[in-house]
Amino acid sequence: MRIRQLMIIFLSCMLVSCEEAVVETEVESMTLWQEGVPYEVPITATGRWEASTMSQWLSLSPSSGDGDAVMTVTPSGWDADSKVYYRKGKITLTAKGSSDEINVEQYWYGIHAESDTIFFSKNVTLGGTWVYNYTEEPEWRSSIDPVYIDGEEVRVFTRYLSSRGGQGKSNADFWYDSASGVPSGTCATAHVTAGEHSDDIILMVL
Repeated sequence: MRIRQLMIIFLSCMLVSCEEAVVETEVESMTLWQEGVPYEVPITATGRWEASTMSQWLSLSPSSGDGDAVMTVTPSGWDADSKVYYRKGKITLTAKGSSDEINVEQYWYGIHAESDTIFFSKNVTLGGTWVYNYTEEPEWRSSIDPVYIDGEEVRVFTRYLSSRGGQGKSNADFWYDSASGVPSGTCATAHVTAGEHSDDIILMVL
């Protein structure tokens, strides 16, 4: 009787172990750059598995399988009006008996000024904005288009302290010469440039 019970227990354990599967990937984290470009993730599995994410900006294909596979992870486009230049998420791989996770982050590829327009007045002669340089270029530079009044170039705005920054998040500052006597509404276009990437900022006198 005891032998029979042991056999039943043994066979039950064998059936459970047969149903279990192991899923894993060597990819622990991913940094994605360009939206719409698929990135491959190799998956090793001994049975059925599923992939899921709470991040709506990530598309997974295939999101399930049986055995080894290569899954593609595709980030969606950015909302240009959101002023969000960094996002992160997580992908979870699950099988009956095991799980694995992949941490995902993405920077909005390019260079972006947080402010579209910087306003100046007699009482506000300094202004600036954050600049996000998410390119391969280690440095960005700023420049200002000349201002012409009645056909003559007038020095109205200048770069303040530094005309350059590095990768990631840094500041671009500008100075308004209130003694220039220019009328309200006078403006110039400033540029922040990293290699072939650039963004514009309007400098305006109130």
